[in-house]
Amino acid sequence: KDENARLVPFLMEGIATNRAMFQADGIHPNEDAQPKLLDNVWPTLRPLLD
Repeated sequence: KDENARLVPFLMEGIATNRAMFQADGIHPNEDAQPKLLDNVWPTLRPLLD
């Protein structure tokens, strides 16, 4: 609260259990996951930019 920090509830929501959303290494999200990552982060990030 002192630093006006925000928490993204679960960055990997809708991605973590979908193996098709990961690169061959099985760790890093792939290109298909990027729109979902944006959907997960933007509602928390946007108010901080106003």
